[in-house]
Amino acid sequence: MANVKTTPAQWIKAREYFEAGLSLSAIVEKTGISKTQLSRRSGIEGWSKGNEKERLIQDAVRVAVAKGTLTEQALIVHTELVDERTKHIEFFTSVAIKNVKDAMTIACENQNDFRARADTILKGREAVLGKSPDTAIQINNNSQQSTEKQVFSTDPIEAAKQYQRLMG
Repeated sequence: MANVKTTPAQWIKAREYFEAGLSLSAIVEKTGISKTQLSRRSGIEGWSKGNEKERLIQDAVRVAVAKGTLTEQALIVHTELVDERTKHIEFFTSVAIKNVKDAMTIACENQNDFRARADTILKGREAVLGKSPDTAIQINNNSQQSTEKQVFSTDPIEAAKQYQRLMG
């Protein structure tokens, strides 16, 4: 058998299958890439199973099964509400990213400018990623501490990190 070169698209697909939890044998069947090649490349590039992609597929299957039990009218309402909420999330994410980009283009002349920039970046992060439980704990702990004047770095990214640490 001739040695056939694996295309970049095949490797991308193979990695997606791997990270979705498929066995090497199943990936060989779907892509035609040998187990040896898959094993070598997955090790070199640090592919991992049991990650968010695998959970996302499991969740999608559960939703598809649950949707199969809905009446036609309930399915219409479900789809409408999911679309509406998805549009809201996409809107707030895009606005947050735009605000952060805009904030990064404005020159900072004093500490208040740095605080405003850091606050915009923090709010953008929260809009895109949400507040994590440890952030809520830090905010609570910081509210109990006295606030002192802080001097922020002249580097905008470092200043944002400093401010974020200060504010939780």
